[in-house]
Amino acid sequence: MTTEQKEIELNRLAEGPRETDPYSGGITQSIAGDSKESKAAFYSLEDADIRVLQKDIDKKSQRYIILAAEQNLISQEDVDYLMPYFKDSMTLYGKFFDILVGALGRPQGCYRNDLEAGEEDNKNYSQTYITPSNSMLLTYSNLIEDPDLEENDVFLSLPGMKNIVRAVEKIKKGGKYDQAYQQDLEDLENLYPQKGEEYQKQKAKIQKPYQRLKDILRATISVPTYEMIDKVIDKIVSQGNFKVVETRDKFNANKSAQDDNFYNNKKNYRDKKICFEKNGYVFEIQFKVQHLEKADKLSHKLYEQLRQKLDEYANTSKNNHTRREQLHKEIIWLERDIQNINRQGIDDYNAFILETALKKDTRLKKEKLRSLRQKFSESQNDKEREVLQKEIYHLSQSLNASPVSQEAEEFIKNNFMVRPYKAIDKQNEFFGLSPKLQSFAMLNYFLVSQRYRGSISKTWTPDYEEAYTQAQAERDENEQKQMNKEYLQYKQSRKSKKPILSRKNYYRN
Repeated sequence: MTTEQKEIELNRLAEGPRETDPYSGGITQSIAGDSKESKAAFYSLEDADIRVLQKDIDKKSQRYIILAAEQNLISQEDVDYLMPYFKDSMTLYGKFFDILVGALGRPQGCYRNDLEAGEEDNKNYSQTYITPSNSMLLTYSNLIEDPDLEENDVFLSLPGMKNIVRAVEKIKKGGKYDQAYQQDLEDLENLYPQKGEEYQKQKAKIQKPYQRLKDILRATISVPTYEMIDKVIDKIVSQGNFKVVETRDKFNANKSAQDDNFYNNKKNYRDKKICFEKNGYVFEIQFKVQHLEKADKLSHKLYEQLRQKLDEYANTSKNNHTRREQLHKEIIWLERDIQNINRQGIDDYNAFILETALKKDTRLKKEKLRSLRQKFSESQNDKEREVLQKEIYHLSQSLNASPVSQEAEEFIKNNFMVRPYKAIDKQNEFFGLSPKLQSFAMLNYFLVSQRYRGSISKTWTPDYEEAYTQAQAERDENEQKQMNKEYLQYKQSRKSKKPILSRKNYYRN
């Protein structure tokens, strides 16, 4: 076979399954291409037909790997790495799904995740359709026990296995991962020009192109709050026999305006990717927060335009100053538009956190009030009743006011996010919130404000932690004194039948 014939065959294999596919095992439905009709046809297949179709796709994938090696695009090491994934992808993907189900439990719903814009399909599908070649969305209710988040589902997106064409494209000679590998080698040679023993040791540590391909098996878990991510990770890791081979945390890579390294992540995009290894196979799970994921989807088309402009700028002659200047301006504006969308997503998320914290604060105080009132009604001891009455008064007056419960404060501390670059407005930090949430934000100003200006890291600097703790203790002490004073006024007002003092729904400095 000539080189030209091999290239034609390679391109042919990249087209995907067709009605007249030479590797077909008898599937006659029209499932070529990406049209609505082609995608929908897959969901009319029987289980046996789906398995036959997947075997055909595996044959095509294996043939593609062999042809890529014959054309010297990939090495034998690459072939040895890729082949096990595509030898029997249905069985492998089933094991991958079992790992996730073992950690998360059986989903409540299974829906198509490959719908076009405007297309609707609300059918709850059988898990038969969770295959390496299509994309499904699984829903979980109450995955993490929190009564204030019970209406917020967790979503598990299974986009299928990475297409063999894209996998080869990344690791082939001149591909994205090969370029990164060559750059790492060049950097190492600059450090050790003599290429001695230390050079050889360090070279052995550099990941080869195929070792950087960790997302052939992949999934996305989308949760309501930031702290839920670690809880879900703990669920997965606790199943055992996992090895974490890589972690990429863009939650902590996002910088505030005070950080010089902001340009490492111009999109202000946030997620956490963890690559696990089990039984010799590597899989990647991407963790997202739902409000931020929504913003990212809104900015996706702009990001695609940005990538095109960046490629065009890189390929435009340096002598063509007019065109390069125009492209540079367009790139700047696209970046700003993306930043603004993601900034709004973070603001929406923070408002959701404040709303949930207020809900949590109110619920906990009311539950405690009910308990105290029950004790008061059952008590026959005058001194005990006096203490309970005072506590009931203090607590009832703190509804929608300070002091905020420790649980609500911790919820804010663990979930509230720093605002992204160029989004900091110190005069209007809570602009756009409802009056009720603005009041609640101000009650927690010293906690919330730090998140608007500081690092997104969950840990505070030692000096801030000490200052915050001291200020909090002083506020609590002053609050208690004021409460005691008002309680005496309250008792006097009851005796004199004057209007009862109330401090609800206002914020006192």
